[in-house]
Amino acid sequence: MFPVGLILLSVLAVLTFFGVSERFFRKIGVPDWLAFLLLLTFVVGAVVPEIPIGTSAVINVGGFIVPAVFLVIVFSVSRRKKEVARILLASLAVASVTVTARMLLRPESGGLFLAAMVITGVLGGIAAYLAGGTRLATLSGAVGGIMLGDIANNLIFHYAFGAGVALGSRGVFDSIIIAAVLGVVLLEIVEAIKRAASEKSLSSSVLNTEAAEDARLEKSWEEAAEEEEFKDYFENDAD
Repeated sequence: MFPVGLILLSVLAVLTFFGVSERFFRKIGVPDWLAFLLLLTFVVGAVVPEIPIGTSAVINVGGFIVPAVFLVIVFSVSRRKKEVARILLASLAVASVTVTARMLLRPESGGLFLAAMVITGVLGGIAAYLAGGTRLATLSGAVGGIMLGDIANNLIFHYAFGAGVALGSRGVFDSIIIAAVLGVVLLEIVEAIKRAASEKSLSSSVLNTEAAEDARLEKSWEEAAEEEEFKDYFENDAD
């Protein structure tokens, strides 16, 4: 396993512990203590040895079991927020990207592991953001989509090429973390740009309104002054 996902995850765990990412997890309906516990579980799962199933299959704890538990928890949150449809759409989009990328690269040898891991993570994160659109859907779509894609790839490689089944292996853990982090970062950047543009537009509108009000007041004062001058003129003539 490459250390990329583990490094990113450790940084996120530290940020969560110190409350830096509190706003994000609060917005998706996950308490801080649960968010930190989930991230810590991912970190622990990443270093736990794979579990053999029979003679031709293994299950990776950090790349399959822990993400599955994470999705069960997130699914319960998504039902309250009515985002199940968004999560399913994002997961299917990311799964399609995952299957395509890993089918083309076939990371069966060490030389393609890194390429498949990074490409799948980056494309998966972009797809999760575009199809999800919300924090919860983007995060869940990145995790669930790569898991679904990995299951599909294992089935294809096993029945078409006779390869062994390795759920969550071959850099899947790292791809999940890269996709989740990238998808969320993209969403936050776009949201920040939208907020800045909205605030700028609001400020411009307020300034224009104030300018228009000042212009109306100035015009009223000018008209009042002209009217006063007009009255004074005729009163002077009358005298």
